[in-house]
Amino acid sequence: MAYLFVHFTGEDENGEQIYFSVSKDGLHWMDLGSGPALVSDIGEKGVRDPFLVRNCLNGKFYLMATDLRIANQKGWDTAQYKGSLNLILWESDTLTGWGSPYAVDFPEIRKLQGGCVWAPEAFFDRTKEAYLVYWASMVNGKQRIYAAYTRDFHDFTDFHPFIERKEHIIDTTIVGENGRIYRFSAEEFCGGITLEVGSGLHAADYHYICKGHLPGLKGMEGPVIFYRKEEGQWCLCADDIGNGAGYVPFLSKELSSGNFTQVPSDSFNMGKRRKRHGSILSISETEYEELVNFYGIWGK
Repeated sequence: MAYLFVHFTGEDENGEQIYFSVSKDGLHWMDLGSGPALVSDIGEKGVRDPFLVRNCLNGKFYLMATDLRIANQKGWDTAQYKGSLNLILWESDTLTGWGSPYAVDFPEIRKLQGGCVWAPEAFFDRTKEAYLVYWASMVNGKQRIYAAYTRDFHDFTDFHPFIERKEHIIDTTIVGENGRIYRFSAEEFCGGITLEVGSGLHAADYHYICKGHLPGLKGMEGPVIFYRKEEGQWCLCADDIGNGAGYVPFLSKELSSGNFTQVPSDSFNMGKRRKRHGSILSISETEYEELVNFYGIWGK
């Protein structure tokens, strides 16, 4: 068992592209390649918030990302209210054989006075045998979560509202455990990462496990959650953007407890590159070796 972290690094010249890092334990990371693993030369010519999925329907890998390049100097207001309505995607049979990027457009969002499509993620809905792809869009002055279904990451259903709050909500990520669905989000009302649980993807019984943000996760965004199978524990990584500390890992034995313990600074290493919002995928030892051999370890 090993892990692949796909992410961007910041707003510098090449920071808003796709970077790869690998780990054997999910806590100690090595950066791959001397530069970006993937570069978007379409749309805004920059990408953020990548999410990597292994499609259980066809065995292919799909990497989705926000079509956004703040380094273009257009500013955050333009990015939110008049930004791209594309998702940028890559497709591959392997983790090293990626083709050219392609765009999927959601122009109907503009009709809702919407201005962006940010931080796309996907979760497999077994009841529909399709992937629910969800993202944040600024609509009528508020960030909300919208979603659409796909089986092949090329053709999508019409989008629909998915999560809405009285204030902004972004960066939602979803996992399942013991027949329950857990949603982590960055929410404005509490200024941190929240956790709620429900009986299904579209259930009406979602409720917060903790009032407000999870303990220790105030001022953070970009939650990434994955299961460390050999250790029997969940690892939640969040970007401590409030303190400029980058990604910090937290561990929990059981999601329903809402108890996450921050890993001491001397017990993890996020690698030499700064990690900004991305995702972590469990990979095999063979896939790990293929990635290292193909891209090489940066700074070694």
